[in-house]
Amino acid sequence: MAKATEQTISENYGVAFAPFMDAVCADLDSTVERVKRNAALFVEKVAPEADAKTTRLVEKFGIIYADAIESCKFGIAPWTERRARDAITSVCLVALKRLAEEPPVDSAIEKLRVWLQHPRRFPAIENGESLPPDLKGQAKGFRRSKIRQFVAVLPEDLQKIVGGREIAEKVLKRLVDKGSIWMDGDKRGRKVQVSGFGTANRERWY
Repeated sequence: MAKATEQTISENYGVAFAPFMDAVCADLDSTVERVKRNAALFVEKVAPEADAKTTRLVEKFGIIYADAIESCKFGIAPWTERRARDAITSVCLVALKRLAEEPPVDSAIEKLRVWLQHPRRFPAIENGESLPPDLKGQAKGFRRSKIRQFVAVLPEDLQKIVGGREIAEKVLKRLVDKGSIWMDGDKRGRKVQVSGFGTANRERWY
């Protein structure tokens, strides 16, 4: 199935573009009017009373929907108008669900960014450097910006910064996937040690 899909894409990618644009330009004014109308109808149907951020997202899908309808009208697309409406609406709803889940994570990451601006809480410590003695007991972690940029922070400190364990897990997932944050005790994270953290008998690993 995957191989057949890849072959189909390889053989047909971009094939419909030229005839589609020819049809669009043949009666540009009417086409633009229909696209605007269908895009607006899509937004009205999917998110009639949404806030500005949600509306902007749905409008993007509305444009895709309107173009799909035009492809049907021109006899270019291998789908029906109903299939286009159902498929694009379904994907749009998934995107809206994801959007609804993102703000708490985005807000939590923003809190972390604010903490990172505090040079005594998250000092910049490059490879081979140690934690300055006057920051011992104050620093929650450290930043590294040369060669490989990352942030090091302990799980319990991250939870305090972003507002709890559940949201910390979501922040962790996003930032670990990006390689931006390593967490002590998390198997997905890598270990790094900077002298000065922890105690004389037991230095802290991040």
